[in-house]
Amino acid sequence: MNKTVCRWPLAIYLLVASMLPATTFAQDNDFGLDFELGAEKKLAKGLKLGLEGKVRTQDNTTRIDRYGLGVDLSYKFFSTADKRWDAKVFGGFEYLWIQNLSTSEDKYYNETNDLANEANPDTPWQIGDVKGCNILDRYWRNRQRYSAGLSLSFAPNKRWSFSLKETFQYSHYNSVDSIGGLKVRRKYNGNNVEYWKTTRVDSLEGKPSRHKTVLRSRLEAKYDIPMCKFDPFASVEYTAGLNYSTTKWKYTVGTDYKLSKTKKLSVFYRYNHEDDDDEPSGHLIGFSYNIDF
Repeated sequence: MNKTVCRWPLAIYLLVASMLPATTFAQDNDFGLDFELGAEKKLAKGLKLGLEGKVRTQDNTTRIDRYGLGVDLSYKFFSTADKRWDAKVFGGFEYLWIQNLSTSEDKYYNETNDLANEANPDTPWQIGDVKGCNILDRYWRNRQRYSAGLSLSFAPNKRWSFSLKETFQYSHYNSVDSIGGLKVRRKYNGNNVEYWKTTRVDSLEGKPSRHKTVLRSRLEAKYDIPMCKFDPFASVEYTAGLNYSTTKWKYTVGTDYKLSKTKKLSVFYRYNHEDDDDEPSGHLIGFSYNIDF
């Protein structure tokens, strides 16, 4: 009796090793979980409608990072006779409920905050010294995301497939009227003893609406293991800001598991490296379930 064992070929391991940065596991960053549920419906030849819902955690999975609902439409406008090459255009909309964690910002004495205004003018503080900090409470800020792009796929044989996806993305951040928090300030009492005074403030800061546009480029490789339901994949994605300066990298490895012809379960690991405050840098474990109608 013949037995088939699912094994990743050596090429997959080499591909993964080349895509992950050497410092990935040495970073002291956040860890979260990502759960996604997706569905696709074929509307016509080459035309598909997709729906997606997601939940993500942050702060080492102790807090919700976001809830999201999205819809997209894709159209395959080109395919060679041997089906090795094909190209798609797509567009989508996503609404996100984002939770921002508590942050602390140091405050300093400067020319606009004259030290002579302190209750005790004999304090030893000088211009540039820390006078305290503002600690913002965590708060929710919703976001609308619009995207459009082009993808090109190449399958040299029945096992390997490669794709390049270019996405133009526009995000609108809703305004937040007020955010509560704590004001911590250094003080001197009547005996010239320094102490810290903490005051609760209901409206410490607000956030105006803003807009961001980026270009996302993703290169992905997949392998269909013979006689096996596991299809491993790996990808690297680079994001460049168009109306602001930013650099983002995402490295992903994982596998699809075919439950049936129309149902698929995916598990992946992702490392995010961000240089802005959109998403925390760190590690993410994801699970997704997709259905084709």
